[in-house]
Amino acid sequence: MHDSTKLSKHAAASTRGGEEARHLEALTDAGKVNIDLLLIKATSTLNLLDIFRRTYDGSHTDLPYVIYQKVKKFSITPYKESETGELEEVEEIIDVDGELKGCTPFTCEVMPQTLRIVL
Repeated sequence: MHDSTKLSKHAAASTRGGEEARHLEALTDAGKVNIDLLLIKATSTLNLLDIFRRTYDGSHTDLPYVIYQKVKKFSITPYKESETGELEEVEEIIDVDGELKGCTPFTCEVMPQTLRIVL
């Protein structure tokens, strides 16, 4: 899944937006619990708006600047290029809907049957 293409700072693990059936499938794919991971390659603001518009019909995952994967675990580790041209790991603050949740590196993992939900 690693790509030499620089990715923008937009990554989403989401079960919202689009058709409900499509996202229900994302939650339980053949009995397996997954995370929908969207990686958005560095792109224009206009293309970002197009992604948001297309989430309503689910076609945002078909765009050439969007990488869509179903995963059980992912990590975010930001790097920056040093003056010598080498990549250095940097610490960034994790902001989730305006709430500070910690610093990178960050790992998110599906842990089946860890939380009981009563409907």
